[in-house]
Order: sequence, then C-alpha cells, then structure tokens
Amino acid sequence: MKNMYRLLIALVCLSVFATAQGKKTIRKFSIKKETETVTEGATTYKDGYVIYNNNGNPIEEVKYNKDGTIKKKVISKYDKNNKVIEEQHYEGNKLIKKKIFVYNAFEEKTEELTYDAANQLVKKELYKYDKKGLKIEKKIFDGLGNLHETHIYTYQTGAKPTADE
Repeated sequence: MKNMYRLLIALVCLSVFATAQGKKTIRKFSIKKETETVTEGATTYKDGYVIYNNNGNPIEEVKYNKDGTIKKKVISKYDKNNKVIEEQHYEGNKLIKKKIFVYNAFEEKTEELTYDAANQLVKKELYKYDKKGLKIEKKIFDGLGNLHETHIYTYQTGAKPTADE
C-alpha cells in the first residue's frame, strides 16, 4: 500500500513538471509571454499569463478570477546572476507583501525578508551553508527579531536511506 501511494505521488509530480515550460525552452524560443485560457463547457476565459525577461525568468505572473478580475499577481526582479532579488505579491490590485532576497558571494540565499503592504518587516529567514554549499540551517524570526523556528538540515550519502530517514 505504501508503494502505491509513492507511485501515485510520483505520477502527480511528473505530470505537473511535464506540462511546465523550462527556462531553457523559454529562452530557446524567445518566449516573452505565456497565456493560459480555460474552457468549461461553453464558457472560455483567460486564467492567467506570465511575462518573461530575456533570460527566461518570470517577471510578472497574473491569475484571474472567472469574471476577469485579477485574483493574484506577482512581480519579480532579478540580479545580474538571474537570482530573484525582489517579489511583490498582490491580491487583486492590492499589494499584500513584498519579499527581498539576499545572496552571498557563492550565490546562496542567505536572507529572505518579508514585508507587509505598509513596508513593515513581518518575517526574516536566515540561511547557513556548509563548505560544500549544502544548506545546513534556516532560522525564522518575526518582524521584531524574535526567533520562532530553527530548521537543521542533514544529508546522507552513499547507502540507500531507510524508510525512517
């Protein structure tokens, strides 16, 4: 039974990834905009769109309600290394949060800062890496600097992991 669930999860994940366009494909065909429409019975409506920059990075993603109003929108900015450095998240046309991403010299994300619509810091995530570049720790703080969670990452190489690992 456990294997059946694993197979089902693998098939769902594969189907999701198989339909998504990769960054290489976006660049190869110089795609600037991808639009999705949905047909339900006799009704067809625009579900959303994605606008890409020259490097194949999504710079604007919009999802619509069935009535044509904007449901969600994300606007992204990138640095010269194609790392996302800012995201603005909207519900409708109202800004609800902004995220700022900070990277170290090895292009590893070291900070993720989340601000509310009033530009007040509401969450701060700090990341640490080992000498191999593997993420080993993530700490999550609230906007006042209080530590809420610490995540520790460990890795096993070589032998197959057991079901409990």
